Amino acid sequence: PIPNNIQPNLCKGSIIDQYRNSNRYDKIIFVGDGDNDVCAALRLDKTDYAFAKYGEELKTTYKMYDLLKNQYFKQLKTELLLWKTMKDVHEILKKKNIL
Repeated sequence: PIPNNIQPNLCKGSIIDQYRNSNRYDKIIFVGDGDNDVCAALRLDKTDYAFAKYGEELKTTYKMYDLLKNQYFKQLKTELLLWKTMKDVHEILKKKNIL
């Protein structure tokens, strides 16, 4: 499903579908921050990883996190992981033995 405020040509979900259909990957790691990243996160499976940027102390609203948390959380099939810097993503993937 594409969120109402996202134009179909901006939905990254079709790219996730292409990766999945290629059968070349057993896991997909998706890192995003904007509202046009929501449809991609919603296409991930339970074996995949969705990273949403989060930055409350900066008084910054990252739409991907807000939308997934407040409107689409029940549709999300994978764990929602939070990041502020790419170092956070790297550390989380190391802890999960992905790297």
